[in-house]
Amino acid sequence: MNLDIDILELLLPNIWTILAQLCATLILFLLLKKLAWEPVRKILAARTEAEQSKLDAAAKKEADAEKFRSLAEEEVENAHKAARKIVEQGRKDGLIAKEEIMQEARIAADEMKKKAADDIEKQRVDMEEEIQEQIIQVAMAATEKLLNEKVNENKDREYIQNFLKEND
Repeated sequence: MNLDIDILELLLPNIWTILAQLCATLILFLLLKKLAWEPVRKILAARTEAEQSKLDAAAKKEADAEKFRSLAEEEVENAHKAARKIVEQGRKDGLIAKEEIMQEARIAADEMKKKAADDIEKQRVDMEEEIQEQIIQVAMAATEKLLNEKVNENKDREYIQNFLKEND
């Protein structure tokens, strides 16, 4: 077995190889910087700007949505207030209509009472006139009887009293 291998040579890297690798890396880095760095940076800047504009647009839309939500809530509250006003006005109108109907009913009832009282009064007057007419007829009949049987004054009084007693 040949163990002539130099261990130190294997352990330490070759300086020329290291320098060549460093130069190649530096050349690649410079080429990359010269050729790709600016375009990549521009692409990243454009992407950052696009994402920022999307974020700004989203924030604006969120602000608009919040504004519209508050406007919608305000409109709903106004609609509720208007509905309450309409209901309250309807209630008031209903009460007014009720009072008007009650007043008209009272007036109609009063008119009916007055008409009934007038009818009763008219019937009473008619009956009194009729009774008076009957009394006159009875008095005429009694007078006729008295004249036909004229005896004396006491007898006349007696006939009239009897006649009145009979007709009461």
